[in-house]
Amino acid sequence: MDLPEAYLIRQPLPEPYGAEGQASNGPGIVGRVPDRARGRWCIVSARARRGDHNTLVGVSFADADGVQQGLQYCLGLKRRRGVPCYRTVAYVPREARSHRIRLLAPFPFGAEPELEYAPISRPSAALRVVAAGERSWQSLPRLRLSGNIRRIRSLLAKQAWSQNRPTRYDLWIKLFDSWPPPPSAEASGRIAALVFHRDPGAPGPLGATLASLAAQDGGAVPCRVLAGENSAHWPAAVAELPGEYIAILQAGELLPGHAVWFASAELRRLGDPAIAFADQDAIGIDGARAEPEFRPRPNHTLMLSGTQSRGVWFVHRDILLGYAEMQDPGWAERLRLEVWLRSQEAGGADSYRLPVILSHRRADAEAAPADVLAACVNGHLDRTGSALQAAPSFPLRVRAQAAAKTRKVSIVIPSTLRRATVRRCLHSMLERTDHAAFDVTIGVCQPHSLGREQLAVAARLEADPRVRVLHVPMPTFNFARACNALIAATDAETILVANDDLFVLSGGWLTELVAHLSDPRVAVVGAKLLYPDQTVQHGGVVMGLGGLCDHAYRHAPRHAPGYSGRAALAQEMSAVTGACLLVRRAVYDALHGLDERYPSAFNDVDFCLRVREAGYAVVFAPAAELIHHEGLTYGSHYGGARAADERSEVARLRARWGGVMAADPFHSPNLDLTISGWEWSLAFPPRRPCPGDASD
Repeated sequence: MDLPEAYLIRQPLPEPYGAEGQASNGPGIVGRVPDRARGRWCIVSARARRGDHNTLVGVSFADADGVQQGLQYCLGLKRRRGVPCYRTVAYVPREARSHRIRLLAPFPFGAEPELEYAPISRPSAALRVVAAGERSWQSLPRLRLSGNIRRIRSLLAKQAWSQNRPTRYDLWIKLFDSWPPPPSAEASGRIAALVFHRDPGAPGPLGATLASLAAQDGGAVPCRVLAGENSAHWPAAVAELPGEYIAILQAGELLPGHAVWFASAELRRLGDPAIAFADQDAIGIDGARAEPEFRPRPNHTLMLSGTQSRGVWFVHRDILLGYAEMQDPGWAERLRLEVWLRSQEAGGADSYRLPVILSHRRADAEAAPADVLAACVNGHLDRTGSALQAAPSFPLRVRAQAAAKTRKVSIVIPSTLRRATVRRCLHSMLERTDHAAFDVTIGVCQPHSLGREQLAVAARLEADPRVRVLHVPMPTFNFARACNALIAATDAETILVANDDLFVLSGGWLTELVAHLSDPRVAVVGAKLLYPDQTVQHGGVVMGLGGLCDHAYRHAPRHAPGYSGRAALAQEMSAVTGACLLVRRAVYDALHGLDERYPSAFNDVDFCLRVREAGYAVVFAPAAELIHHEGLTYGSHYGGARAADERSEVARLRARWGGVMAADPFHSPNLDLTISGWEWSLAFPPRRPCPGDASD
């Protein structure tokens, strides 16, 4: 329904910007949020000229310091009195002092220069949001069960955000992957191509690959084809090719016209690294594109899965020729993977991800057999003395070898020893864990000594010689301080920090975690945690998700492979949860443990980021699975008396780690970060320069 003009609060909208025929992903234009709109639900709208149907309008809010508050909304195309109008229902945060408008369009935006805020009541906002889409009705039970106004507002805001949000890949391509001609011809000549072709009886894939090399915007790319058994002669082929870099391709992998000049320019900008690979997608016979695979930063643990070895790689010719004695790779994937792993053994050649689609994979593209890739990975693991082994099925999954069971682990668990569920969880850890060497130190964290019931529970637990129960006096619960105190009371070189509400599903969980520490670069390992309904509670931590950080894959089915298989693959991440965190004691001590200024939340995230800052890796190991009764013992991180501390602790985390939140290296800038549950969907816009941006 239309609102009377008297209820409209008008703010100037920026004049259209961005060149015709290009998407604009600049910083946007900032304007003031009206006082009457702050802390209110509003209909936010921008009028458009008749017939303008090709524009996306994004609006976000920021506080006086320029920090984004709340969500960025996408305004949907509506009609108001017959005139096109872009509008949405949005909650304008009380802290908001400015708005930022981003226009994303394949054609110039035809809006009149004004933005309208129309405040509405909470019930009206709820009805509008819930009535707007079928998915919104799913939120009604949660709204009814939640008596917390802030929680209800958050749920409604997420629903409002999702309703106008675009999701189609063809639209994303049109806006953010339509490239202009090369800026100059100087990029030509730096890159040549090596193409592997296994099946001479199927010329289609090879012909398509060669055609894409001939059609590059900067001119045809010199190439050599290694067909069948001729792949053994790859060093001679590389030596014959001109250029500084070799693009390694398998028949059926096609390059878009901008691939070579763009890669050449990016490699120069990055200082001519040894290796770089890019994102890829699938392409049909009709040229339609689908299934984009946006990749994280190159990391050793995920590379063991073999999934990163598909799609074009650009390898410096000197690096390739340095491994000329290597046996016949047979496949492009094998050569890419072998060179990267051997370079890691030699000290780690610098490698980069180019977060742009630079190859398209045909359905008939040739692919290396899983046993070929497994042999490559296992050869590397054997040479490095790893306690992991890869199974020959694609994607490769690394699992612990029996030798990992011998590593001694001290498990430290802050607890109250009060709830029956907690007692069952603690007993499951003792009875079901089949790791050969571990002990458990439980700290009861409270100001007074243990009560009668707690003493009885402690006595039953201490009947197991592996268990100690200690009283850790503290006036109010501080998880970081409790863990630091308990770890100081142990002497093992490997520590597992754990919540008391973890239920063990199968005996090998601890050994799976420990096996990753056989890599000296790894200092922290986290498990895959499940809600009691066996959907995912923790699949690693994504920085920037929800504007701060959050768990990946929340509420996904337990056995779902996830985006590009990553819910089921061991990989490096920026952080893992402290609910189940394995760490090298030497690293823990060197970094002075958990920061006690984060008593409940963020101490684990801050610690993991400091671990990575010190040069170590943090690994998520999904082969280790446990049930997590989240918040069972101590409740919400910021419930009750702790609610007042949230703002200052969030501000401290942002001040220290804002750079990682803005660009998590293990999450693609082409994937969304707005709210949890959408982290594997397309970002509109990406957090990278787009074709035609002034920042390119």
